[in-house]
Amino acid sequence: MRYLGAFLISCALLASAPSVACAQSTPIEWTRERVRISGELGFATFFPSQYAQSLRLFFYGPLAVGTAFAARATLRSHGILVYGARLGWLHTGTTNSTTLGAIHYNIVDISAVFGITTRQRARVDSLRAELVAEAGGVLGDASLNEAPQLVASFRVGGSAMLGWFLYLSRMYVGARVALSYIPWNGAGGAFWDPALANITSSIELGGVL
Repeated sequence: MRYLGAFLISCALLASAPSVACAQSTPIEWTRERVRISGELGFATFFPSQYAQSLRLFFYGPLAVGTAFAARATLRSHGILVYGARLGWLHTGTTNSTTLGAIHYNIVDISAVFGITTRQRARVDSLRAELVAEAGGVLGDASLNEAPQLVASFRVGGSAMLGWFLYLSRMYVGARVALSYIPWNGAGGAFWDPALANITSSIELGGVL
């Protein structure tokens, strides 16, 4: 009887082995990315510029560390290509103020995104990485004592992201670093002055469809 029980158990294990192997080799469908939507929250630091030097002449400090928000929507093509759009908002102000107050900046950009990303894997907890170029238009204002000055320019740059899918979820969390060149002649100087050029570090949370 003991040998019969061992024989039956062995048969059951052999019968279940093909189905287990098949299940392990089958990709998990919901990890496949077709459309990705994500949001970012981070901070921006600004590069030296002629505009920053001009601010000191009027007793203002340089631009302070800014708050940055962004939303992205991208599509995947040919396994590793991604393309789509980015909508960003940036707020900052001068570090020092005069009797008139500080200068506050609100900048909105709409940028096209194109780049490469890691190939998809069936693992739930798979790592993802992305490197993209970004270019678009910028519109906003620089306000002093509720008197706005128009900011109209363009933005070119790029960003790199490293993220990880949350376990048993279509969601991922990551860290993104973006470099943006935004010229502006806000002090009446050369248009190509990198007055609002910055580097942004953000936490990104997104989902795939």
